[in-house]
Amino acid sequence: MSGFIVSWSGGKESTLSLYRALNQGIKISHMMSFVSSDGRSMSHALKVELLEAQSQALGIPLVTKEVTWETYEQGFKELVNELKPRGIEGCVFGDVWVAEHREWTERVCRELGIKALSPLFSNKPENLFRELINLGFKAVVIVVKKEFLGDEWLGRKLDQEFLNELLEINEERKVDVLGEMGEYHTFVYDGPIFKKRIRILKTQKVPRNGYTYMDITNFKLTNK
Repeated sequence: MSGFIVSWSGGKESTLSLYRALNQGIKISHMMSFVSSDGRSMSHALKVELLEAQSQALGIPLVTKEVTWETYEQGFKELVNELKPRGIEGCVFGDVWVAEHREWTERVCRELGIKALSPLFSNKPENLFRELINLGFKAVVIVVKKEFLGDEWLGRKLDQEFLNELLEINEERKVDVLGEMGEYHTFVYDGPIFKKRIRILKTQKVPRNGYTYMDITNFKLTNK
């Protein structure tokens, strides 16, 4: 087995970067996610079961590792080194414009002896948003940072109306269209590369440390 792994958050950027990599003919052998001690993904706070559902829906194996923000780089390197004997050549990332993020991915991958691929980097966020929805990907807001967006944005689907409203408030609040500075995070539940669809059945709002999370408490993987 050989190919690339994709750094997987479960959200819009990692999904679109995966789509673009596949369209470039790149073989993706694994999705790679990092979780905290409570079994949830870093930043997005998605339960591992939801990441596994995405893995099943996409038909790509998922590997995870427990880390903290302090041990993230160490854990990243350890997990990649575990996968390298399988012929891993590189890793796909969803970074768009934050230079520090790309510098980190390129440095770490260079130290690991693999390639760093960022298919979305330097693309205009608004164009990427339009591409995502025009391709037919389905995503919902699961995290908002309170200083930028209110709880009413939780649970909203990404569509043209959503984009129009974000562009309107951007002048005042400087909210990045893709939430690159953590303004909001999403969960992708369907799209053109999904073989199955994830139906969200039940949620609850959970405020924590300046953010509000929409915890998906019940879901079902269904045929399309």
